[in-house]
Amino acid sequence: GVASYRVRGFASSGVSNGISNPYASSTNVAGIDRIEVLKGPSAILSGADALGGVVNIVTKKPTADRIRDVTVGYASHRDVSAAVDIGDAITDDEKLSYRVVAAGAQADHNDADYDGRENSYLLSALRWKDDATDLTVGFSYDDSYSPQNRYTYGFNGVQDIPSMRLGGRHNGIEVLSKSGFYDLEQVIQPWLTVVSRMQYTDTDQDLNVWNTIFPMSVDDMIM
Repeated sequence: GVASYRVRGFASSGVSNGISNPYASSTNVAGIDRIEVLKGPSAILSGADALGGVVNIVTKKPTADRIRDVTVGYASHRDVSAAVDIGDAITDDEKLSYRVVAAGAQADHNDADYDGRENSYLLSALRWKDDATDLTVGFSYDDSYSPQNRYTYGFNGVQDIPSMRLGGRHNGIEVLSKSGFYDLEQVIQPWLTVVSRMQYTDTDQDLNVWNTIFPMSVDDMIM
């Protein structure tokens, strides 16, 4: 299903680049720079729903240092993936820079004989950085489909994994997320820095899964 996490037993809605975002946990790994974990109540930093702690997903930022990275992968069930990460300075004084991350993945099927995973991701951002101002603006697009996995059930012990596929081949979870953001740090005086962040995220989830609930007939195990 959709990725999630708990800190000290409490569900965490997640934080993206310092801003509360309930869908931060589904961020494509190709666009992640680092993950920060703060344990303990921390509502003063990230708002409500932070009883156990906060997981902050920090995405990649533009940099004046040239980046040219290409990653390809191949896995079971003809699972092919590729990612491109490029960044560089735009101006000679290196104050203006950019970063573009693009990734995609597709598999033929999964272990449970459903259609394989699919993913398309794009992160693009511009950054202006001088002695007083550090401003980043960007946009991200993430469309991912996760197929339903194998299943079993507990009835007089854990039963064998059923040999038949339950439901249609394309059953699973599809999440489409589009986000625009900016991050500003402005030095007013040596002792005063103003920080301003904004993020707008539009996320759609399409859920098509089958679950066994309880036996209708114990003799022939009709579920």
